[in-house]
Amino acid sequence: MESVLAKFNEADYTCTGVISNDVIYRVLESGGIQKQQVDDLITMADAGDTGSVNYERLLCFVWKSGATLAMWSYDDLVWSRTLSPKQVVSQMVVGPYSAFILLEDGTPWRIGPTSCDDETPLPEPQKLTKLLDACGGGIRQLGIDYMTLFALTSTEVWAESRPGEDTTCWVGAAKLLCCSPDNDNDDDEASWDGPRKAIRLCGKDVTSIHGNQNWGVAIPSNGPSLLYALSSGLLETLQLDELGNLSDDSSFVFLELDFGGPQVKKAVVSDTSEAAFLLDDGRVACIGASAAVELNGRTLTVPCLPELEDIQDITSDARVAMDSSGLLYKIDEKFIKVLLEEGGSALRLCGSAAVVEPAGAAAAAAAGEEIYAIGDRLALRWAAGLDSAGHVQQGRYFTAGYFRGGQAPSLGYEAACDRAQLKPGANLLAYLFGRDRDIRGGEHELPDGMDLERLEYSLKNDGYQIDSAPGLWDEEHFLYRFAESCEAGEAAVRLMIQQGASPEMMEDAVAYAVEIGDLETLGKLKAAGCSVSDDQLAECRRQADDEE
Repeated sequence: MESVLAKFNEADYTCTGVISNDVIYRVLESGGIQKQQVDDLITMADAGDTGSVNYERLLCFVWKSGATLAMWSYDDLVWSRTLSPKQVVSQMVVGPYSAFILLEDGTPWRIGPTSCDDETPLPEPQKLTKLLDACGGGIRQLGIDYMTLFALTSTEVWAESRPGEDTTCWVGAAKLLCCSPDNDNDDDEASWDGPRKAIRLCGKDVTSIHGNQNWGVAIPSNGPSLLYALSSGLLETLQLDELGNLSDDSSFVFLELDFGGPQVKKAVVSDTSEAAFLLDDGRVACIGASAAVELNGRTLTVPCLPELEDIQDITSDARVAMDSSGLLYKIDEKFIKVLLEEGGSALRLCGSAAVVEPAGAAAAAAAGEEIYAIGDRLALRWAAGLDSAGHVQQGRYFTAGYFRGGQAPSLGYEAACDRAQLKPGANLLAYLFGRDRDIRGGEHELPDGMDLERLEYSLKNDGYQIDSAPGLWDEEHFLYRFAESCEAGEAAVRLMIQQGASPEMMEDAVAYAVEIGDLETLGKLKAAGCSVSDDQLAECRRQADDEE
């Protein structure tokens, strides 16, 4: 083995020509792989394959030491690149229209798409030289507010609108962070070309920034977290009746956030004007949705969600929380538990997704880590056989991610999330009875969305007592959900009735269909054996007419 099929340029780690094993050893060692490990790999390859395949295996082993960046459309992989072993990704941030990474050496890169007006992937990652030069190097963290990227150093905060593009778009609260307090209306466009110092945040030891154009949060290493906002949109954001004298000061508002003592470990702000805060006591606080905040002067008191405790992480879209046992919960008014396909628990969250260690039958076929796409109540396996999962997050029209080792999934993450919606077949039955390990993928691939054969088998053979979960059916409107889901809904309800669905369950399904004016589903329920009176039919028609 005197040569290999590819040559590494040690300056940029590109491959050409033929080079000796000595150089390959040096390259491998620079990525933390020892010469003895390389010799062992060569020995194993020699035992089973021809020479050329051996060398290809060796090259694959080299490239596994670098991270893979990838971008997906709704349902397809559109771009992927593998970095050199020296280019270690420390962070990824994703806005509505672009995604960025920060390397461990403090270098920021844009990975695409081309622009907010062009969804075409960038040919290669783009180094953000202007932002790096403005900071003088030493970027320790990135932040994102809509189309503005923030670079945080040990003493300063810099911002750049649409970095790497030909056009800027300095709008919203992010722009005002770069204006002096006595000049909120600096509209000289020529002076806003390139990076700007976020002077209102400098000196506050900010460690993370998340925003959605109208408002955002800045988290310091010590002291109270800050909410910055355009005063014009703050009433709607906070669902308050008035701002007192805050709106009289300027078009910009700074508020301190009070969580009753605990400090913020992690904050995320969604495009839907909701924010979630993971606190250092394991609780979660929220702004937006049903959260009732209270404004006292320049302090905003943000309540904790009482149902969520011992939480270790939250997703970047503020939708899901993970507790110390690896169980997932939707962050909404019901705090719905999200089950993993075939049971088990998550190791951690990575952006919008969950990282899971293979278990059971999957462990024998896959090593390393797996990434699960999270639906409303179910998480399904999306990527497997990874050395380690880094980050996966959805933008407005794309998903970006990075990981080490393994192959980028060909299916888009958003499509995988849609497949993870809990279908009203045997999986829903298992979910409602808490039988995590009975949940299986595949129901999303059925033409009508329901596997009647598997549902019937589960009902007859798996020990389900249909009416044995008091209080659950009213909330779920269970028989209604089966009836309305697809063409096979009527047959599914008939199966449920045959296997012991109670009169109360049937009455609940009928009442709910009447309440929302769903004539089609009411007809399925009646055909399946539920009692529907003439008065209920007439009321359902009235409700349907009112909806129209």
